[in-house]
Amino acid sequence: MIVQPRKNLMQPSIMQPSIYAQPTQDLTCDLDEVLRRLTKLHQAIWVFDIDHNRVLWANAEALNFWNANSLELLVDRDMGKDMSVSVAKR
Repeated sequence: MIVQPRKNLMQPSIMQPSIYAQPTQDLTCDLDEVLRRLTKLHQAIWVFDIDHNRVLWANAEALNFWNANSLELLVDRDMGKDMSVSVAKR
């Protein structure tokens, strides 16, 4: 039996950024597909518009997190009114 030595993962030939920067498939997809997949998560996920201090989209777990009965009510909520001055400046 011939045993091949394991390659060292720290070798520059293996850790070159170009290896990881080249996707093997097209990773583009439309926003509806992304949101559909995020809807299935059991973690709170929301999309926040920092310029207008509003949530644009949220999954069911995020609605629970924000104590919102519906996405429409959360989208209509002005999140800037409770925002501290230091957070608003960011």
